[in-house]
Amino acid sequence: MALGIWLTFYSHEGLHFVVSMTIVRCAPVISAFWGIFVFHELHGAGLKSQVFMGLSLFFYLTAITLITMSILFADAEDESTEEIREAMLTQS
Repeated sequence: MALGIWLTFYSHEGLHFVVSMTIVRCAPVISAFWGIFVFHELHGAGLKSQVFMGLSLFFYLTAITLITMSILFADAEDESTEEIREAMLTQS
């Protein structure tokens, strides 16, 4: 656990903040996949349990994707706004 926390903070130095936080947010998905595919935790579970697990993973991954996209598009919008502002200042 302590190693994971240290690696999280260490990743901020070499990666963009968006990439680093997305990796951190994916940790529960990775552990769920380990549980399902390596340790067969859903073996013998009913169809309803499997459907709910699939839906929860789908919605979790969708949320991570939307959060990442919103941050990336916000950064791109800030850069384009800054370029427009600089162009207007140079024209004056």
